[in-house]
Amino acid sequence: MTDASFPGRSTLTQDGVVVSEVTRRDFVELYVTGLPRTTAAHAASAEARALYASIATILASREALVVQERLFGALTARAGVLPARRDAIAGCASFGSVPPTYLEGLPCDGDGLAGVHLWAIAPAVSGGSCPVVEIVHEGLALGRLVEPGGLRHAYLSGVTGTTPDRPLPPPDQAWRMFETAERILGAHGFSYPQVVRTWIYIGDILAWYGSFNAVRTQAYRGFGVISDNGGRLPASTGIQGRSPGEIACVMDLLAASAAPGADLAVNQIHNPLQNEAYAYGSSFSRAMEVVTGGARTVYVSGTASIDEWGKSIHGGEIDGQIERTVENIEALIGTRGLTLDHIRQATVFLKRPADLGRFRSLCADTAFRRLGVCMVADVCREELLFEIDAVATGPA
Repeated sequence: MTDASFPGRSTLTQDGVVVSEVTRRDFVELYVTGLPRTTAAHAASAEARALYASIATILASREALVVQERLFGALTARAGVLPARRDAIAGCASFGSVPPTYLEGLPCDGDGLAGVHLWAIAPAVSGGSCPVVEIVHEGLALGRLVEPGGLRHAYLSGVTGTTPDRPLPPPDQAWRMFETAERILGAHGFSYPQVVRTWIYIGDILAWYGSFNAVRTQAYRGFGVISDNGGRLPASTGIQGRSPGEIACVMDLLAASAAPGADLAVNQIHNPLQNEAYAYGSSFSRAMEVVTGGARTVYVSGTASIDEWGKSIHGGEIDGQIERTVENIEALIGTRGLTLDHIRQATVFLKRPADLGRFRSLCADTAFRRLGVCMVADVCREELLFEIDAVATGPA
């Protein structure tokens, strides 16, 4: 299927794998989502093996290199899923040694694998060059550095503030997590204010989200991200997502910079239907936009049923929350001339597994239903039942 309003973008479906390609002047971005046929625990390893076999074939055909990857599933399925992934991608040059970020994303209708999100970079022409260098920190491969056409993108994965067997208090872990990310970025020529997007998964979000926000704000002030008027804050997801052992929080991120005169614009986006999250103590923007190479990408933060005064609305009512969340996202990307048809990747979080049917019904004709990875997760407020994060792309 080709989107006539955005030449060069195609969506391919093969064995549960959806690939959206965005052609820029010097490279091609691939947004890949893998959705298992069944989310049952007994099938998790087989589903992972099948999905990754298809993904490896697609990426190899495009000469693509993976830059970031997340796996969502039951923690009890991890021991089978990761070896199955390893076996399926053996010999595929598209994958390096950076491990995927594996998070507890329990399927709403099962107890195995919920799905896969990954991004890859490919040369604009077959046989072309699009170098990807692995970022290593203290002996661990934690990310990739991509430098096409005067641009510099850093993708970090699985950054934590502790090890699985070291039980530091959660706020201390959050502080160390941000400090570690800042040190890694600095070692590769980036500053934290150049971070465009973070994905932060918190094991017990309702127990200490207030403390987490305080730590993040303090860290961002120290890094020069926050000024008196809020500054240019990264887009972000802050959602429940448990990790193995004593890890209380884990973060993936994207930072972007460019050589002088290079074709890059990075803009914070305001949502006409919501106030800024910074106004109620959360240091992130509603969305960030990156424009380069003739295309724009909008990184939509985790979005819920929150109004223009920062208040939760439709408390306890799933239909109202789903509808308002979708309206919020539609209004947000609409400020850049994009519609829901421009969504390339999405993650759907439901507090109550029983609400999956309502989501599927209300969002049946949207990209959220077609390519969203759905999972059970607490949202940052007790009364919120639903959240979506997404990536949308379109012409510049």
